[in-house]
Amino acid sequence: LVCDNGRPYRCSSTDVFRAHVVDTTTNQEVNCVIEPSGSLVGCSQVTVSFTARVSGEYLAKFMMNEQILGRERRIVYPDILDHRQCKVIWRELQSVVGKLNVVDIE
Repeated sequence: LVCDNGRPYRCSSTDVFRAHVVDTTTNQEVNCVIEPSGSLVGCSQVTVSFTARVSGEYLAKFMMNEQILGRERRIVYPDILDHRQCKVIWRELQSVVGKLNVVDIE
C-alpha cells in the first residue's frame, strides 16, 4: 500500500481501510470497512482488493507486512463473505496490527 507521495503507508487515527472482497465463484463483491486507531501519520484512505485463497490469520499478517513494505497485492479469499465473516477477519487483523475498530460493514 503506497501513499500518493510514494512513501509506504502507515496507520493513522483518521484513516479508513476498505476491503473489497470478491467471491471467485459468483463474482459478487462484499465491501468491508475498518478504521484504525493510532497516532502515526499516513494516507487519508487505502483500498485493498482481496482475490486470493488464504486463511484469516495469514490475511491479517499479510496486510500488516504489506503496509510496512509499501506494496500492492491481490489476495484470494475462498468463500463469499457476509457481514459476520468480514467482522471476524477484521478482529483477526486487530490482534496482529493493534487497536482497530470495525466502523461499518457495507
